[in-house]
Amino acid sequence: MTCINLRGRLGHIIDFEKLSQDSIVVDCGVCVGEFIFRLDEEVDTSKFRIIGFEPCKTNLKNMPQWPEHMNIKIHDKAIVGTSSPEYTTFYEFTGLSEWGNVTGLEASTKQKLSDSLKYKVETTTLEKMFDNYDISHIDYLKLDTEGTETDIVKTMTQDIANKINQISMEVHNKDEKGLELILKSLGFNTRFDFPNELYGSRI
Repeated sequence: MTCINLRGRLGHIIDFEKLSQDSIVVDCGVCVGEFIFRLDEEVDTSKFRIIGFEPCKTNLKNMPQWPEHMNIKIHDKAIVGTSSPEYTTFYEFTGLSEWGNVTGLEASTKQKLSDSLKYKVETTTLEKMFDNYDISHIDYLKLDTEGTETDIVKTMTQDIANKINQISMEVHNKDEKGLELILKSLGFNTRFDFPNELYGSRI
């Protein structure tokens, strides 16, 4: 079991032994790709299929060039739960390390939502992902969506959960215990090995 540390207290838990050469990795909340680059440092990703979702226009504009050996595709959509609409407002926090989110969860108390750049973004769900991106399962799912993680997990069906081998998510607003109970009820072994990061793997 490994925690990929990114910055400060942010990290994502991953069991590399559960990944195969042709794994499918889904990164919801790519930001500027730091997790993907760190993953590539830890394991050979040349035969992985990596699907990323990032709705922030600034992050998409600053997205780096990916190494030629990576099979990676980034989509400019926000991942939400099934109870959300097909389009929503993205609040981009200008000049801050956290670029923003679709929930109104403020990256800093110093900047009000009214001061943020706002624009409409298309949303998608885990259910639509399986239908629209030609995947039958997900070997590793990273959820770092600045607040929509709760809705994603609360609306996850057993059928969708059965298709996910590992999941690691940032948790907010003291939802840790509730989300952990949901993952357990869906058949995941859960653990907290890093602050604010909930991990689950199939039993």
